[in-house]
Amino acid sequence: MKRWALVISVLFGVLLAPHAGATVGVGGRPASPDPKNPRTESIFIHTIKPSETQSDTLLVANNTNDKQTIQLYAVDGTTTNTGSFTCRQRSETPTDIGSWIKLDTNSVTLDANTQTKVNFTITASDHADAGEHTGCIVIQKAPPEGSGQQGMLLEVRSAVRIVATVPGDLKKDVEISALKLTETAGAQKYDVDLTNKGNVSVDTKVAVRLAGAFNENVFQDGGEHPILREGRLQLNYQNTHLPFWGGWYTLRAEIQYDERPYIFGTAQSDTLITKSRSLPVFIWPNPSIFIVLGLLIIVLIAWLWRRRLLRRNQE
Repeated sequence: MKRWALVISVLFGVLLAPHAGATVGVGGRPASPDPKNPRTESIFIHTIKPSETQSDTLLVANNTNDKQTIQLYAVDGTTTNTGSFTCRQRSETPTDIGSWIKLDTNSVTLDANTQTKVNFTITASDHADAGEHTGCIVIQKAPPEGSGQQGMLLEVRSAVRIVATVPGDLKKDVEISALKLTETAGAQKYDVDLTNKGNVSVDTKVAVRLAGAFNENVFQDGGEHPILREGRLQLNYQNTHLPFWGGWYTLRAEIQYDERPYIFGTAQSDTLITKSRSLPVFIWPNPSIFIVLGLLIIVLIAWLWRRRLLRRNQE
């Protein structure tokens, strides 16, 4: 019988990799972050021209109580079926930035609760197109001896995102491509689809709000999400606290992102682009209202019938 293995990959810290000292198991982070850019504490950010080579350093940590041999390798970035960022598998041959990265070593052995630095270079392809190229440096424990035998192998990966932007005609353009409502039992689900028509990723602040006739806030949710270049992101929010009396409301989705191509985050309010989309929403009254109304109608009919009988008896 042929040998087989089921590999389950769990990515920790791809977008906001935790500090190496706080990583559970094995992990890593940039060793030399830029103090002027807080995002470089968790991801590698480079601007690189075609054929150019740049260097950087990864801090690798073993936060277990045992000595560990740790494997390191680079892969291209990709998206899940809902548009969230993730890393490709090791078995997939890199065709973009994953093939630009060369690590000084692909394996380190660390004693318990220790760390080390690993240098690497990024050499952009001669034909690299303008825009952002996103990948990962993956850190994982070396498989135990005998893991190639028939059975199941649980592979847990930690990854640090790496972003290299090739200068040129850079464009940020995110649109709310869809705003939809789905009725469920005792709740409503609001789906927001975002499309990045640009060639760089965009950190996008999303706010979803359900407002009444007098603009009172009935429901609100949101967060900040990265959308890869020319990518699509699907978000959904569930409202289980529907207004008791029901009626017509307005569902509004609003996004904000920094218009500057090389900037991550949405901290600078004077350079933010704001876009929105609205949808009229009808909410049915709480079913208990119909029960109460039904009882009131029954009581009213009974009272009128009794009153009629009393009049007949008096005649």
